Amino acid sequence: MNDGMLRQLPLLMDDLSASGWAQMPNAIGRRDCSALAHDLELHYEAGDFRAAQIGRGTTQSEHKTIRNDQIHWLKAGAPEQSIQYWLKEMNDLTLALNENFFLSINSFDSHFACYEPGSFYHKHRDQFRGSAGRVLSVVLFLNPDWLKASDGELLIYQREDDCTLAAEIKPEIGTLVVFQSATILHEVRTTKRRRLSLTGWMSRGDDEPNRGISKSPFE
Repeated sequence: MNDGMLRQLPLLMDDLSASGWAQMPNAIGRRDCSALAHDLELHYEAGDFRAAQIGRGTTQSEHKTIRNDQIHWLKAGAPEQSIQYWLKEMNDLTLALNENFFLSINSFDSHFACYEPGSFYHKHRDQFRGSAGRVLSVVLFLNPDWLKASDGELLIYQREDDCTLAAEIKPEIGTLVVFQSATILHEVRTTKRRRLSLTGWMSRGDDEPNRGISKSPFE
């Protein structure tokens, strides 16, 4: 785990336990984020991105009134050095979270996301209905010098009152946000600027015993 994340790890764990979400400014260095953004753009130009869908398995479908971003799923064996670095950092973070919270996380899936101007993702939670697989969600922002006038914030709602905002997080390069997939309602405000990010999920097999994960993995 890089030094920036390691220094912020105790606070991240405290915030996750208390509020169900946490953020790490400068969790990933600007140079590494720029490399990720560069590789995102190469995949975008190559036509590898697809319209994002909601649901899972055979129930997946496009609902452009709910979300209209475009995504490209990352593969564990991807040749890009930037992607391998990202996956290693998330593996290190997963190990630390498992050790401290006994979460039994055993997999990580991730995709690039591109929100063109006018794109959004309305209020939702990340855990699929009827499944306790997704435990924690992560988002890494890749745009430098984000202006407030560009909007595109990640909106986090309070765990105890999902009509009340807990945070409006500017999508600034290097900021990592981690939150409970089952309990934290969130959305992406309509962006006025091209918005680049990585989104991922730390999960465990659906056949694992629930142990209260759907309520809160930290209680």
